[in-house]
Amino acid sequence: MDISTQTAVLDDGPVVIAVGELDLASTPAFTAALTEALVDERQTLTIDLSGVTFCDSTGLRALLTAPGHRPVRLRAPTTSVRRLLDLTDTTERFEILP
Repeated sequence: MDISTQTAVLDDGPVVIAVGELDLASTPAFTAALTEALVDERQTLTIDLSGVTFCDSTGLRALLTAPGHRPVRLRAPTTSVRRLLDLTDTTERFEILP
């Protein structure tokens, strides 16, 4: 399955909403969507992961290297994404939103 993305712009920066599987095949499109959404790298990027059903190491790398001001916000990561973040000890690299 591919990943689909939508972007919304809020007062504090863009929100990229991802739905599907974030893996080797879909990561290039996801990364392009993140880069396209962030016009001003001083803004904080929020990535809504509530619709992501799978994330492998390439998806994790895309999250870790996402453009913009740090920390990147992850909104509503699914159980599988949270587990990957916990197993790789990378949860603290993000601001996690409900």
